[in-house]
Amino acid sequence: MKQLPAGLIAAPFTAFHADCRLNLERVPLQARSLTRNGVVGAFVCGTTGEGPSMTRDERCRLVEAWVTAAAGNLKVIVHVGHASAAEARLLAAHAQQSGADAIAAVAPNFFKPQRVDELVEWCAEVAAGAPNLPFYYYHIPSITHVVIPTAEFVAAARARIPTLAGVKLTHEDLGDYAATRTVAGTDYDILFGRDELLLEGL
Repeated sequence: MKQLPAGLIAAPFTAFHADCRLNLERVPLQARSLTRNGVVGAFVCGTTGEGPSMTRDERCRLVEAWVTAAAGNLKVIVHVGHASAAEARLLAAHAQQSGADAIAAVAPNFFKPQRVDELVEWCAEVAAGAPNLPFYYYHIPSITHVVIPTAEFVAAARARIPTLAGVKLTHEDLGDYAATRTVAGTDYDILFGRDELLLEGL
């Protein structure tokens, strides 16, 4: 599965009006700012973008606005994670239909997977909603409290998720980051997502 280009991928804020309606007019301005600053992609509807706090309709409209604003100048990676695998799969299908470049999903964080095979099966269900898009597992245990090492995930998911492109690893465990890079080799992207530890990650 095709991976993302090397470079910085930003997680943009989602703009809202004072009455909490989406302010989609800001998206083209955000996209132009990222492009001017040499950013190669936008990670939409993630933690910074408040995706989990939005309705499915809001998330879909935001994705459509970002794909339009990116205009081929930015890769658009859509976070489709949800407590419900069925809802996440619908969001994945919409991302593909809208022209996004990749999808990502956090682990479900209410009824949490306890074993790596459970996490892989859940991600496989979500990824199947967008069979033509690269899939990234978004590991952020400070939010999800799912602590299954990503090195174990990649090793187990390799044969189960045909669209697996890598992991977005937002965690302080640099040992797991190093182990995951070893397991991934050149087959998968391991996106380092903890901004405060960027130098340590490098």
